[in-house]
Amino acid sequence: MNNTEIFNFQIKNSQFTYFSFLFVGGTSIEGDYLGLSHFLEHLILNSGGANSLNTYFDKIGSEIRGETSRDYIHIGGYCRRDDFENALNYCIQKIFSPIFTFDDFKKEKDIILLELNEYKKLFLRKEEKVFFKIVIGSMIL
Repeated sequence: MNNTEIFNFQIKNSQFTYFSFLFVGGTSIEGDYLGLSHFLEHLILNSGGANSLNTYFDKIGSEIRGETSRDYIHIGGYCRRDDFENALNYCIQKIFSPIFTFDDFKKEKDIILLELNEYKKLFLRKEEKVFFKIVIGSMIL
């Protein structure tokens, strides 16, 4: 974890601990590498089947989620304070020393392609086009 700093802030009397990993960079990504951060997010959270981060957090009754853009990958969530040390160690292992199999790559690639196909269908529907022009366009402006 070269020069990676981990900050842990606890709120007095809270039963939960919130955590966040943020990896910045990527604005120079273009062409064949577009979507790489989204793909890596999927791999980080889902690789390993029964040993994935998603499955681990489900088992301890907590939450982990990912978010990506061209500029960053964010992995964050919460867990019970009593579970924090084990959860943090598991996150560090899966994020900084990942093991991805060919099946992991194929599965996550297929999921992302399915997501992209759904976005494409959404934009092709006339009603959604109007919605995106009015609502989303207004939000962007």
